[in-house]
Amino acid sequence: MAGMIARCFVRISFRSMCYELSPSSYASSFLCTNTLLPSTGGWRYFRSSSAILCNQATKTSTMLDQCTNSSVATENSAGLLADLTPEESKRLKVLKLEYDVLYSSGVRVPNVVSDEEWLYLLRQCSSFSSRKKRYVYLFKTEKSIDNQRLKARINQQKQDEKRAHIKQMQKEGQLTFLNSFMLFVQDQTMNRSYQNNLAYAMMNGPHLVFDFSFEHVMSDHELTNLIKQIQQCHGDNKVVREPFHFHFCNLTPGSRTDQKLHRGMQNLDSLPISVTRQNYTDCYPKESLVYLSPNAPTLLKKLDPDDVYIVGGIVDRAVEDPLTFAKAKKENIRTARFPLDKYVKWVQGSKSLTLNQVVNILIDLRRSNDWKEALVKNLPKRKFAETWID
Repeated sequence: MAGMIARCFVRISFRSMCYELSPSSYASSFLCTNTLLPSTGGWRYFRSSSAILCNQATKTSTMLDQCTNSSVATENSAGLLADLTPEESKRLKVLKLEYDVLYSSGVRVPNVVSDEEWLYLLRQCSSFSSRKKRYVYLFKTEKSIDNQRLKARINQQKQDEKRAHIKQMQKEGQLTFLNSFMLFVQDQTMNRSYQNNLAYAMMNGPHLVFDFSFEHVMSDHELTNLIKQIQQCHGDNKVVREPFHFHFCNLTPGSRTDQKLHRGMQNLDSLPISVTRQNYTDCYPKESLVYLSPNAPTLLKKLDPDDVYIVGGIVDRAVEDPLTFAKAKKENIRTARFPLDKYVKWVQGSKSLTLNQVVNILIDLRRSNDWKEALVKNLPKRKFAETWID
């Protein structure tokens, strides 16, 4: 009850003094007379007159400095409050007095309130609670801007100190990398390095051929899976230090496979990958070709750098016929298969591997020349229980 009486008394005092006092004297007069008001309950806006006057003087000095520095902005926005009615002008004085009291009592209010905000408070915030919420919002916004400016100044200061330190080390002849553990490398630089390795493999080998002549036995869904595996193969191959050169053979322009491949690898024409509609027998000597097929009777013991290995571009989940082996025998090409049973104890599932698994096994085998390491690293763990000991 005492708080409500105090609030009503304060608001009446606001209005009565604003009607009678000039703008230059109403604030100090009110602040000197309000020390007798109760400060219990929820109405704790008042302190001793000396402390309030000191805070008010400091705030006034700060606002004067800010007004001096922003005279141009004030001239541009001065017309917003020039067309107020006499009643609105009197109410604006009450709002400014209320703002001064809140600021002096430590409530979260902004340091500076623009003319646009005064107009918003005057016409949109009719209650004290709505004005207080608006003050809190402006306070947080102002503090956020101040923090951003402070961080910018600190970062700029650090950059200036770093540049000065580098210049000093250059003069002394002791320039070293300031961050030699985690150097930043741009993506463009990494991609350029990958392209250089692929271009070197194109000129010097080894070459890995993909046979795309099995489109007629695959559905659209299987072709989509095939293109995804090709994309994975390229992504895994380009990041190694000594990659394979991919050669896409039997790829007819305009075919379903060609359309899906260009849709999945839109930059295919600019990549260091050879694409041709010719058969691999027209591109390489027959004696150097080795077709990798799971149905081949011969085990692949090691990779020969002089051989060109062929991988069938087929997703054979539903195809049980030995298509790749039959084609290799028809063309009188050597065949070979991975020695899975020699190094891995197979538990479940078929022994047909995806294209990306085949490529990764070849990459690791070329790097380490260790079948066990290459197979255990790239085969699905669910398909084998343990590895055999040599």
